[in-house]
Order: sequence, then C-alpha cells, then structure tokens
Amino acid sequence: MEYKESYKGLVIFFIGFVLVLAGMAYLSALFFYQHIVRVSISVVSIAMTLLSMIVCKTQNIYWYNGIEYEDAVEAGEKRRKSYARAHHRMFGMFTAMQLVFSLVMGICAITQWVDFAVSAVGLCMVAIGTLKIKL
Repeated sequence: MEYKESYKGLVIFFIGFVLVLAGMAYLSALFFYQHIVRVSISVVSIAMTLLSMIVCKTQNIYWYNGIEYEDAVEAGEKRRKSYARAHHRMFGMFTAMQLVFSLVMGICAITQWVDFAVSAVGLCMVAIGTLKIKL
C-alpha cells in the first residue's frame, strides 16, 4: 500500500459531517423536536467513531493532532494501525455508551440537556485520554 500525505479525505469527511448534521437537525426539528439535541450529539459521537475508523483503515494518523506525516511514515504500517485501532476502540466504546445513555434518558423523559452535558464532558475525556496513546 502506497502511503502519501493527503488531507482530501479529511476535508470530504468534514463536509459530509456538516451536511449530515444539518440534515439530521432539520429532520429532528420536523419529526421529533423534543429530541433534537439527543440526535445531534449522537450524530457527533457516531461521526467521531466513523472518523477514527477511516483513520484506522487508511492509516492517515497524521490527521490526528500532534502527529507529523514524517513521523507516521517512519513508524511503519504495524505501528500506524495499532495507534489508529487504539483511538478507534476508545471512540467506539464512548459512542456505544453515549447512545445507550441517551436512549435511557429519552425513555425516562429526562431533559436532553443532561445528555448534552454528559456527552460533551465524556467526549472531551476520551479525546484527552487518547493523548496517552503513543505512536
């Protein structure tokens, strides 16, 4: 597999992310307004997991903050994959827990702003937690 520096995939991902997020917010506003925040934070969590999966598949770990392309090339395929898998595992576990939490909170009719607060803090904790992962 040829490994070359490109941010085209990342740009396409973020354009798609913005479009999906806007579309889901619009649909939520039309059909289930009382859960618009829950849907939006779920889309963000799923997108972070999807991005980590794309990074894992393409090994474009230099998309993550703090990794230079030259360091990624030097690390080799095995280390790049291991590094990307560790990120994907953390974001995937967070997303699964966030979705279950949101579902339970929705069923219990708890305000969606609790979901927002817990998810925002959780996502920040996961992102900070990934700093321990070394290439």
